[in-house]
Amino acid sequence: MDTGLKGRAAFVGGSSRGIGRAIAAALAKEGCRVMLASRSEEHLQEAVEVIRGEMGVPLPYVVCDMSKAEDIQNAIAKAAEEFGQLDILVNNAGGPPTGSFEDLDDRYWSFAVDQNMLSAVRCVRAALPHL
Repeated sequence: MDTGLKGRAAFVGGSSRGIGRAIAAALAKEGCRVMLASRSEEHLQEAVEVIRGEMGVPLPYVVCDMSKAEDIQNAIAKAAEEFGQLDILVNNAGGPPTGSFEDLDDRYWSFAVDQNMLSAVRCVRAALPHL
């Protein structure tokens, strides 16, 4: 089945492991050019090796902490520059540390909001001119 994704350019946040990595691999399999992003360069390099080994396609990556506005802006700009366009934005970020409700202070909740909600807002804001 032709999904119409061949040749499209995608930015996938939180793509070094878990759901983000699976999404990046699936997009690459469909012929997308994919920019991987994660806060761990070590995990990014591992993901690139695995996906490249399976698909045989080049996979650029950028280190990006999805809770930091400047990192997001720079990462999206790098993806747009790398591909000359941006067609797909996957908002994904690793989950915050876990704990019981009574043990989680305001710092935890602020981090969770920054990483999971505001990162999506910031990604869309940075990507919109390129989409």
